[in-house]
Amino acid sequence: RVSIEPTRLTQAGTPAAQVIRWKLPPSGNTPSITVLAPLPLSQWPAGSQQRLLWNSTGTIQEVKIDLYKNQSLSTTLASSANNTGSYTWIIPADMPPASDYKIKITDTMNSAVYGESGAFSITRATLEIDRTQLTYGAVENGVSTGPQDFTIINSGTGPLNWAITKNATWFECSSSSGADEALITVTVVPTGLVAGTYTGAITISDPLAAGSPRNVQVTLHVYESGQVTAPWGSFETPIQGTTVSSSVPFTGWVLDDLGVQSVKLYR
Repeated sequence: RVSIEPTRLTQAGTPAAQVIRWKLPPSGNTPSITVLAPLPLSQWPAGSQQRLLWNSTGTIQEVKIDLYKNQSLSTTLASSANNTGSYTWIIPADMPPASDYKIKITDTMNSAVYGESGAFSITRATLEIDRTQLTYGAVENGVSTGPQDFTIINSGTGPLNWAITKNATWFECSSSSGADEALITVTVVPTGLVAGTYTGAITISDPLAAGSPRNVQVTLHVYESGQVTAPWGSFETPIQGTTVSSSVPFTGWVLDDLGVQSVKLYR
């Protein structure tokens, strides 16, 4: 507050006195809160541990910390936290991903004193795979189906950190862990297995990702020598007896107990 006493003039027209008085609050005495973290446009993964940071002036003993989404209160993180300027928040793993979250920090003794962050994002990976079944064949102590692949896919917005476990020793995976999307090659190792059908499973997991875990079933048919059948299939187009010319598409299919190595056409 500034107060000024008007100037008084003498008869000669010269100033007799000019008094100026002012009263300003000492620096830092007015309560205020400024949120420093999260920064606007930050991306924080669900399931991660993050630090909320803020500065304050004046006498503020305790603060309330709220999480807002789309301008509406989502949850109260702390109803009465010491005004230390820092708070550790473990984001729930199942927190819905969105880009319109805000943090509001309020003086518990004066709700008119608060600070807000800019909008930030909570992200979450979504684990998917493109195949859930792999089938192989092998002859006792002989040939076997070649390697097959499946793809790990992240269809979400956060980082994906996956790990692979398997419950059998007769097949191998090309990787046991990784980040984001990956092509996994699975190879059977049927050495020493007698004739019969074997089943196993591959489990892909990330505890922070939606859709985790995912499973791929692996089946291996081991045949005795001479037990396997010849390949079979169907030649579908062009139909037998038709006249063709120029560029001609051929369609059909072929299957085998172990695997199809090649298809050849003769005339």
